[in-house]
Amino acid sequence: HRIALFLKENNLTRKWIVDWRDLWTNNHLYKGLLLFHPYERYLETKFHKNADYITTVSEPLAQILRAKTSTPVAVILNGFDPEDYTTLSQEPFFTTIETKHIVYTGSIYKGKRDPSPLFIAIQNLKDKISSTQLKVVFAGANVEQVKELAAEYEVLDYCDFAGFLPRQDALRMQRDADVLLFLEYEAPGVEGILTGKLFEYLFAGPEIIGVGVTPETSAGKLMLETQKGEAFGKDVQKLEVKLLSLMKSQRVQKEPAPEAMQVIKQFEREIQAKKMLGLVEYLRVK
Repeated sequence: HRIALFLKENNLTRKWIVDWRDLWTNNHLYKGLLLFHPYERYLETKFHKNADYITTVSEPLAQILRAKTSTPVAVILNGFDPEDYTTLSQEPFFTTIETKHIVYTGSIYKGKRDPSPLFIAIQNLKDKISSTQLKVVFAGANVEQVKELAAEYEVLDYCDFAGFLPRQDALRMQRDADVLLFLEYEAPGVEGILTGKLFEYLFAGPEIIGVGVTPETSAGKLMLETQKGEAFGKDVQKLEVKLLSLMKSQRVQKEPAPEAMQVIKQFEREIQAKKMLGLVEYLRVK
C-alpha cells in the first residue's frame, strides 16, 4: 500500500484499489503496538483518501471501513478453486476407519481461535468415548499452544498434531475428515470475519462444526445458509451431544440442496475475480 501511495501521489498510476483481506487498525487478532497506533491510523486514512476504491471480504467489514472514509467500499469475498479438489489423489488420508477424525487446518490463537470448548466436551465424555474412537487432528502453526491446552484439559491422547503439510495433503485431510473444525471467537468486529479457510471447508465435503462461532456471525450464517455446518459458540453441552451423535453415525458426504450449492458456487475464486475485474473496468472508463 505504501508503494501504491507513492505511485498515486506522483501520478505514476491512474487508479488505485486498496484491498483489505484483513482489517489493519481494526484487526481483531493483531492490535499492534500502542505507540504506533496514531501513526498507523494516519497512514490508513491517507491510503483511503488517495484510493479510488476499497475492497474487503464481507459486508460487516465493509461497514466498518465505510464509517471511516468517503471512498467507496465493495465486497470481494475470499473463495476456493474447485480444481484444487478434483485433482487430488484418491488415496484416503486416514487409514483407521474405526476412528472418527475431527480435522482443523490453520493457525490457533489461545483465547481467540480456541478449541477449549471442544476439549472440555471431550473431557466430559471420557467415560463414553475412548481416544482410539476419536481423534482431533491439527495441521498448521502454533501447535505448541494447542498441545498445552490439550494437556491442560487432559485430552492430549485424543489429539494428533500433523504440523505443516503440503497443500495437497491438507486438502486430502479436509476431504477425508468425518467433521471439519472451524474456530473463531465472539468479540466486537469479529462477526464480519470470513476467512479463506471457511470457503475451503464448504467445498471439501464433510460437515463443519463452528466453535466460538454463533449464528449471528458471518461465518455462522454462511454455515447455516449452505447447510454445511452448525455454529456452537462456546456451548459445551451442545458439543457433547454432537460428539455422541458422531460416534454413532456413518460418515456420509452430505450433498447440499441445489439452492445451497448455488450459494457455495458463488465463492469460486473465478467468480470473485470477475467481480474485481468488473470494478477495474469501471474505474478504467470512469
